[in-house]
Amino acid sequence: DNAGNGTYTANPGANNASMFVKGGGGGGGGYNAGVPANPGRNGKSGGSGGFGFYFQPVSGGTGYDYTVGAQGNAGGQAQDGNAGGASNITNLATANGGNRGGSGGSNPGTTGSAPGAMTDLSGSNIIHENKGQGGAGAGASPATGQPGKSGFILVYDNSGT
Repeated sequence: DNAGNGTYTANPGANNASMFVKGGGGGGGGYNAGVPANPGRNGKSGGSGGFGFYFQPVSGGTGYDYTVGAQGNAGGQAQDGNAGGASNITNLATANGGNRGGSGGSNPGTTGSAPGAMTDLSGSNIIHENKGQGGAGAGASPATGQPGKSGFILVYDNSGT
């Protein structure tokens, strides 16, 4: 898990940045023996994190705080997973985490969003294949779902020319 935060400082000569931002995946839900076999006792998968490409103006030498979205935790037996965390670069880009996977008898998590993205890539894995994926729901054994995967941020800025 590579979730965390820090500061991205734009190259001193930069005036724009290209950013790929993906939120954390939701955790899978747990097995639930207390529901009827139909619609199913197996836990449901968590949703993938929202994923977007952003192209924004930046001020050379300026620091921009960022957060990489954390994975959603898995649900235990008969419990829902947790939603993944949002990834963002302050004032530049945000990709929301995937929603939680439900326990047996409920619904899978939905994919997060990438509001304001120049290109919304949500649902694709074109970069860092495993990052931001939702966790699998649980079968009878083990009864606990799988955690989601943390998101990522990838930034390229220009030299201002």
